Amino acid sequence: MGDDLRIGLVGLGWFGGLHLQTWSGIPNAVVTGVYDADPARAAGLGAPSAQDGFHVHTGTEPEPVLDPGTRVFSSLDELLASGIDVLDVVVPEGSHAECVRRGLEAGVDVIVEKPLALDPREARELVDLAAERGRNLYVGHILRFDPRQALLRGQLEGRELRHMTLRRLFQPSALEVYGRVHPLDTAMIHDIDLAIWYAGSRPDRVTAFASSWHDRAYPDVVDLVLHWDGGLRAVIGNSWHLAASCPYGFTFECTIQSEGATFTARNEPDLHVWDEQGVRVPDLFFWPYHSGARQGALREELQHFADCTRAGLPSDRVPLRDAVRVAEVTAAARRSIESNTTVEVAAC
Repeated sequence: MGDDLRIGLVGLGWFGGLHLQTWSGIPNAVVTGVYDADPARAAGLGAPSAQDGFHVHTGTEPEPVLDPGTRVFSSLDELLASGIDVLDVVVPEGSHAECVRRGLEAGVDVIVEKPLALDPREARELVDLAAERGRNLYVGHILRFDPRQALLRGQLEGRELRHMTLRRLFQPSALEVYGRVHPLDTAMIHDIDLAIWYAGSRPDRVTAFASSWHDRAYPDVVDLVLHWDGGLRAVIGNSWHLAASCPYGFTFECTIQSEGATFTARNEPDLHVWDEQGVRVPDLFFWPYHSGARQGALREELQHFADCTRAGLPSDRVPLRDAVRVAEVTAAARRSIESNTTVEVAAC
């Protein structure tokens, strides 16, 4: 590996553009090549997208652009053969597993946005493939890098947990993007991962409920109860009916009750902008742009993965066993919804 970590980015949608900008602010890392199945994406970086309606920005950041030295490839195979050290996978959820597999088989380390795979067996196969090929695989569970969640996780060390509630609400317009797969694999996966992280183990059973009010392929209200042997439960709620007048686009709140203490974390707007456009409350934690670069949890996450790659180490913040556990829980939740019963979480 040379002085710079050579990044190959696959996926140039809205979030791929954020990754591109974030990498440009990480020392000794450079995106040397990109590929998207839609060739027009490279030329259209920064074009208005559906996400702009509910992920509110500061309004001052520049649009993502390709560096003059970054090559645009016409296939994933060409990108993988270009001498990259790391493949960064930012494609729709259903394509994650295939891109990860091809990156590992090509002999490079891989960073992939959550979920690792939609099928837990496939997630386990990818973890085994990484070990077989001697490569590191990193899964982007970004909330583990949100300072609010990281501080909360530290406060829970050594405490016996008694109950958890996590609730995330989105505007219906978010379904134009995130409705491409089941809510379990988009919004709810964040909270399933947090519950596993907080508890330090995978739940033993899942009871799940779902309702559909919008005329779409997947439900728009989903509730889960995760059960651990010993009595701990996590109640996770997800709804896509938040009023459009909410200037933040989505809300989140979690409360953790432990022996002797209760902890609450909320995604609340700390910065308000009132101008001729109305009221805006920009994100300050996930990927805000200031001081000439993307900051926040996304930067912390990619910096962590870059450091791990350089050291040849797996991530201790997002262990692969937890990425597989999340996939096992989402699969159990699907079975619970279909059967209208409580189901065991099966290990793969």
